[in-house]
Amino acid sequence: MGLVTSLTRPGANVTGVSILNQELESTRLERLVQVVPHATTIAFLVNPKSLTADPKLREMENAARMFNRHLSVLNARSESEFESIFATVEQQRIRGLAGKNHYRRDRASARRKSADVAADAGRVPDRV
Repeated sequence: MGLVTSLTRPGANVTGVSILNQELESTRLERLVQVVPHATTIAFLVNPKSLTADPKLREMENAARMFNRHLSVLNARSESEFESIFATVEQQRIRGLAGKNHYRRDRASARRKSADVAADAGRVPDRV
């Protein structure tokens, strides 16, 4: 193994970047609890197809126990499931939503889609 001379021309060396930051889930939940202290149930939006879904879920479950919160895990494999997800959030009267966006390459578009669906439902939960 050696150092590459250039990322655009690595030669025989393998290059790549991996961001597996599931250890941030507890920080996300902590921030959400600070912003919405009355939210006793937190929805956690998960794409079960994501490679990091299981470790992120375990981290979030541990964080929920640490902050004495109930975690409602909501699986969505694509944006098309957002409407039913937000209907569940509304039905269960959930006031906090956490999760990472694993749905589109255009993440800004997916965020707008989730915000639009939530607004159409008439109630936007607090999100971190």
